[in-house]
Amino acid sequence: MPSSNRKGNSLPPENSTNTYVEALLQKNGTRGEKALEAIQEDRVKQYRDFTVVVGYDDEYIVEDGMCTCKGSEYTIKSDTNKKCWHLLAVDLAERTGSTDYHDMWYSEVRDLL
Repeated sequence: MPSSNRKGNSLPPENSTNTYVEALLQKNGTRGEKALEAIQEDRVKQYRDFTVVVGYDDEYIVEDGMCTCKGSEYTIKSDTNKKCWHLLAVDLAERTGSTDYHDMWYSEVRDLL
């Protein structure tokens, strides 16, 4: 069975982190709330090759500031200042050390499904 090392599933109580979270929620509304929820539910997974956010209907690969979701495809093309909630979740998880790390390749996970 693949190993999993959780880097933390709750946000640290540091003032800078709290300020960042508050700003993220204020600026992004529902997308920010979904991102925070994904982190709290350990749905931001870091593999050797990709970071994956487990969404409501599918898993989305996030790499180099891009996401495989349809919303990201349309949003980024129309407004480069907006990010989908998957990208927001990865940004926040990386900032707070809240990714769920798996020492395996994402393709191995897909093969198991």
